[in-house]
Amino acid sequence: MKNLQSNKNNSVRFYNMFFPLWVLILFPMFWLVSMPFNFVIDSIVLLIGLRLVSSSKIWKNYSRSILKVWICGYIADMIGGGLMFLLAMKAPDFKGTFAEFLVPVTENVMMNPFKTVSSFIFVSVVVILTAILIYIFNYKICLKKTDLNQVQKKKISMLLAVLTAPYTFYLPTMTFYDIFEKIAGYFS
Repeated sequence: MKNLQSNKNNSVRFYNMFFPLWVLILFPMFWLVSMPFNFVIDSIVLLIGLRLVSSSKIWKNYSRSILKVWICGYIADMIGGGLMFLLAMKAPDFKGTFAEFLVPVTENVMMNPFKTVSSFIFVSVVVILTAILIYIFNYKICLKKTDLNQVQKKKISMLLAVLTAPYTFYLPTMTFYDIFEKIAGYFS
């Protein structure tokens, strides 16, 4: 927060408050909102996957795996978000040519990953790495106790990885702050 100001009506206004939306995944308060949403999405994708690869025991396999799918998916998202946050916070500490490259990239990642090709590639690499984690977690851990064969597990794991990857990492944070600022302006 760069500027905190009180007006005559004792209301508080925040100006230039900056916080990338994807970092919220690292904070427990956000979990109360995002976890039920993620559970619903994971459930839909898992049920579709189970229906596509097997017509029998869908509910049995769903009940044996959904909690693990949900938790491991969230852990993978937190690892991806944590990696981006860590690199963004530590980028100024690096020295030399790498720092000259990384600092502007991570600044754009924090504000708008579509601003430059390098920041878009950076976010894409993190999203892909997170999707790979989702695939591995689902294939090796989450679907282990189901009645599915290895090919079916791979297909469902791939479906979950592709459809539940953290595409929210691409959200241009500054656009949302501009919108929130305009909305707040109507109420002040």
